[in-house]
Order: sequence, then C-alpha cells, then structure tokens
Amino acid sequence: PDTLSSMLDLSFLYHNLGMYQEGERLARESFVKRQRIFGDLHPDTLTSMHTLALLLWDQQKYDESEPLMVEVIKRRKQVLGEEHQSTLLSVNNLALLYYARAQYLQAELLFTQTLQIQLRKLGEEHPDTLYSRSNLANVYYHLGRYADAEEQMVNVYEYRRRKLGEKHAATVQSMNNLGVFYRHQGEYDRAEVLLSKAVQLSSQEIGEEHPYTLRYVANLATVQMHQEKFEDAESRFKKILRYYRGTVGEQHQDTLKALHDLASLYIAWEKYENAEPFVLEYSQIASKMYGTDSPKAKKAKELQTELYVAWGKTELQNM
Repeated sequence: PDTLSSMLDLSFLYHNLGMYQEGERLARESFVKRQRIFGDLHPDTLTSMHTLALLLWDQQKYDESEPLMVEVIKRRKQVLGEEHQSTLLSVNNLALLYYARAQYLQAELLFTQTLQIQLRKLGEEHPDTLYSRSNLANVYYHLGRYADAEEQMVNVYEYRRRKLGEKHAATVQSMNNLGVFYRHQGEYDRAEVLLSKAVQLSSQEIGEEHPYTLRYVANLATVQMHQEKFEDAESRFKKILRYYRGTVGEQHQDTLKALHDLASLYIAWEKYENAEPFVLEYSQIASKMYGTDSPKAKKAKELQTELYVAWGKTELQNM
C-alpha cells in the first residue's frame, strides 16, 4: 500500500514537471493494482481512479477522463453517500470538466446540486460553499447571465474579505476573479484596479514568483494590453515567460500559456516580426505536447492564421 501511495504521489510530481505521459502511466498502474488488491469500492481504489481522471483531464483527454469521473461518483455515492465530502468533490470535478468542454448547462446542474447540499450542511460562509459559488458564477458568465455572475462573485469576495481578511489568499483570489469578470465585460479600468491590488497583495503575502501571483500578473497584463498600455504588458508577460522557462522548462502548460500571451500582445501591438517566433514556438510545443489534432494545437494554428492575416502574409499561414 505504501508503494502504491508513493507511486500516486510520484505521478503528480511528474505531471507538475510537465512529464505528462510518465505521470499518467504511474497513475494508471496505481489504479489497476489497487483495484486488483483492494477491490472496486475501496477508498484507495477510488482515490487512484479519481487521480487518473484528473491527470487525463489536465491533458485535455476529456473522452477518457469523463467516464472515469462518472464511475467514481457512482461508487462513492454507493459507499459514502450522496452528501459525503469526497462524493461532492468528485461531482464538483466532473462539473469543472463539463465547464472546460463548454458544456455549461451540465456544469450548472452539477454545481447547483453541490451548492444546495453545502448550503444546507456547511452554511453560506464555509470555504467549500464559497468555492462552489465561485464556480457557478463562472458558468453564469458563459451562459450570458452576467448579473447573476457578478452577484455571486461580489458575494464571495465580500464574504471572504469579512471573514478571512483582505490579505488572505482566498480573498485575493476572489479579487482576481472579479477583476477578470470586469475585463471580459470590457470594464478595463475597474478590472485594472482590482487586479493591480491582487498582484500587490499576493506579491507581499506569498511572493512575486508564486504561481498564483504570476497568474494575477498575467491577468493584469492582459487588461493593460486591451488598454493599449503595451510596454507595461510586455514587461509583465516577458517576466512570466522567463520564469517558467527557467523553472519548469519549455514543454509545460504554464510555459505554453506564457508564449501564447506574449505572442497575442505583439499581434495586438502590430509588432508582427516580434510575434512570429513566439507563435511558431507555441505551435511547435503544443503539437509536441498534446498532438497535432489536439485542441491546443488547433488553437495554435488559429493564432498563426491571425498573425499572418493581420500581417498581410496569408501565403505563410499554412506553412
């Protein structure tokens, strides 16, 4: 059992280092062995199955991940009950998968079910309840229910600020989420105020190079790009890319996103010669990491087309 636990821990480590195939292999091996040793319904078996589903999901292998998540929920309901914390976690993760696949109505249904149970059992201000509210707010946004989305986000932010304090990591995360919402609404000045504060507080409390801080910096830079504060945005995006290249390497999802962000900035700035090497590198790494037919690779192809159309070099877009 200890060996299998270590194997599962190592699968997460490999995954976080960008070694996705090795991480998936270990998680799958742990699941198969635990199922054989402990049986289908043992908590350790279900933990391994759930972990494998998450690793597949993070690689955008949704068709493989979804049936595993559904089966984990079915078994946890049978063993633990519908309202057990582990069952609710599995339901929440399936809802997040539906959200990632833009299946927003299915996601809304599951998030709502989870939230109703949490409100009854845990109360309005419990961290799990607030997390579900935040997830539901994101779904509302994509369903075009902007007023509902804003109400949920503001409520979560105010709850956390009152109970945890303004500097708490969860409060800062809510501040960031609300800033991103205003960015999507085109309210860039409101977004910039919130995101600047989130970056400042996060830098002070957990450090400038913490992954959460870097995420907030990227969101702020994106707002500044829309405000045509290109030099400020460039400085932030370059810092993020430099950090991830130096820590997790080229073939990692965080490095890939940083490449995309910097390339998008240069396209918006009409610095096409600056954008091209980042666009091509993004496309090459996305295909290598996820496969040429993956959503990431298709997104890279779209970015390449956007560049060459804007540059007036459409003859290069299929090269």
